[in-house]
Amino acid sequence: MIKEWFIHSCVFFSLTNIGISQKYLFQDSFLLNASTIYIDKLNQIYALDKSNAHLLKLNEDWSTNQELSSPFLNEYVTLDVSDPMKIILFFPSYSSVQILDESLGTLSDEHYSNFNTESAICFFSTTQYCFFAEGKIHLKNILDQRIVNSESIYYERDNEITSTVLKSSGKEIFLLLPGIGLWQFSGFLNEEFSVEDSQIKSIDLKDNQLFYLKENQIYQWEKGSRPSEPIYKSKFKINSFAINSKYLIIAENNQIRRFRWLN
Repeated sequence: MIKEWFIHSCVFFSLTNIGISQKYLFQDSFLLNASTIYIDKLNQIYALDKSNAHLLKLNEDWSTNQELSSPFLNEYVTLDVSDPMKIILFFPSYSSVQILDESLGTLSDEHYSNFNTESAICFFSTTQYCFFAEGKIHLKNILDQRIVNSESIYYERDNEITSTVLKSSGKEIFLLLPGIGLWQFSGFLNEEFSVEDSQIKSIDLKDNQLFYLKENQIYQWEKGSRPSEPIYKSKFKINSFAINSKYLIIAENNQIRRFRWLN
């Protein structure tokens, strides 16, 4: 699939009603109506195309690297691209966890009977999965299949939770239940912090630093301090964002905007 891409000047961008902190510099954008986006350590971008059941893997120059088409791909599907050679593709509606290689070919496909639409999964390390199911955080050893779990997490909800987000730096674990709040756990599965906030829509990690999306603004998490100023705010609806050590990317207004980290 060929998509037109274009580069804006920073001067043009500053004339819009979109704000960006001095931590990032606008670089370019790509025409795609994406529901969810991810970026790996090789600066490759993964985007779920809203217009059809497609997962696109894009190179740093926006050329298409790989495509995956499936009728089961939708806005609730999640990925973990922390290892570009071994990608987790999770289908919550079917409790199915696929491991994909760098060409998006299937290495394995496993059904988790205790998963539901509120579950989530990610890598904790190269030998451990971290997953949320049955109200607990679990660590599963990939080699011997041994599982350890946290204490139960108690929360009240009015509706079924969808789009649960689970992220790990290998040191800490962050769980977002949209519409309820955010939890932080240590690598020993001890709860370190939690906050009730029904407006946090998504999270991502840069190294061990947490960023979150709330009310079409992106913030850097500052635990235990006053709310910080947003690093990005938009007049458009932000569908998704992702961050790595080089870029911040944002899906909004039928395009993916890319910013370069200045520090």
